[in-house]
Order: sequence, then C-alpha cells, then structure tokens
Amino acid sequence: MFDDQIVEVVYNDYVMVTLKGIEDVYNILDSVTEDKKIAKLLIIGKGTQITEEARLGIIEANKLRKDMIHAEAIVVNSIAQKISANLYMKFIHQEYPIQCFTDIEKAIAWLSKHISKSLTA
Repeated sequence: MFDDQIVEVVYNDYVMVTLKGIEDVYNILDSVTEDKKIAKLLIIGKGTQITEEARLGIIEANKLRKDMIHAEAIVVNSIAQKISANLYMKFIHQEYPIQCFTDIEKAIAWLSKHISKSLTA
C-alpha cells in the first residue's frame, strides 16, 4: 500500500508480464486491500512488456473489481508502453477513471483528486 487508499503495483525493469504473474498480483492485491475501495498506481519498469494473454487477464480482473477501484494511474517509460497502456485504457475507461503518466508525482496527484471526488459523491 502506498498509503491507506492508494495501492502501488511496481513491475521491475525488463520483465515479461505473464498471465500467471497477473494472477499472483491480483491475489496479493485482494489480500492487502481486504475489500476496501482503493486507487491503483501501476508503475511499469523500463523495457517491461506484457503478453496478450496477461493484458486480457488484467482487463477481466479489473472489470470484476470495478466497484472497488476509485481510479487507476499507469506510469510508463516508453512510447511502446504508452501504446500498450492506451489500448488497455480503451477497454477499462468506462468502468472507472484511468490515465497514463510519465511522472509518478503527477499520477499520485491525479489519483488523490479522484479519491476525493469519489468519497464526496
């Protein structure tokens, strides 16, 4: 947990993210958040890529958890990662707010704004 409302998921540099890896991450997230509504800060390491199967797994996992997510910020390091993130965001954007960043501080500020907005709604 980054703080009591933001969960930070960091993928190391030069990793190929697989469906098994995604399943492991979501099992940990579920145990850490204990059914608490959270915002997600997803930080993608340099050179890190994701398989198509894993990308589809993320989309389905997040759709199942949509009522438990205030918003999601994805921090990328390259144009290729941004293209992949934009594709993912097309599938998720109707479920909850999601945005791509290259700066962690801006991503956290954006998430904080959405948490506040969600709590006052």
